[in-house]
Amino acid sequence: ELVTAEHISIIISSLRELYEFIIVDTHSSFTEVSIAALDAADLILLITTLELPALKSVKQFMDTATQKLGYSPDKIALVVNRASSVGGLSLSDVEASVGTKVVATVVSQGNVAVDAANQGVPFVISNKESQLYKDMVNLATLIAPHAMVEQGESLSDLDIGEAPTLGARIRSAPAKLRAA
Repeated sequence: ELVTAEHISIIISSLRELYEFIIVDTHSSFTEVSIAALDAADLILLITTLELPALKSVKQFMDTATQKLGYSPDKIALVVNRASSVGGLSLSDVEASVGTKVVATVVSQGNVAVDAANQGVPFVISNKESQLYKDMVNLATLIAPHAMVEQGESLSDLDIGEAPTLGARIRSAPAKLRAA
């Protein structure tokens, strides 16, 4: 409640000086804070699942974002999470219901993600043969195609031990970000 839309604008602006990519996971409702994050976004990934109530919410979001907030439909990319053939709804059902194309899917393989978390090794390192890994690489390529080409479309050389800690990144952040 203490975070305002102005705080979000300052933080995202400051983070742009430090990082090429900033991912913000917002609340599903339109608040001043979430709208400030959406306004600052280059790309909005709208995540849904294959249930009718979720699709109704996505349709409402699309209508509000494009008609009331004035966002271009090109700024919004629809992603289906936990996509599987079980449940009766198809991707074409989703597209017809929402009125926009599905640009990516992420398979439902919770066991792969949970096993990786329990082992303390990300599945993008430990389980590269899984469909979940392939879907994540496809999603990363959608978000940052040039970065994935630089990586050879593979995360095989990923060494998480060399990444600076959050504390180190914050200490190197501009003063206005630390103040915020």
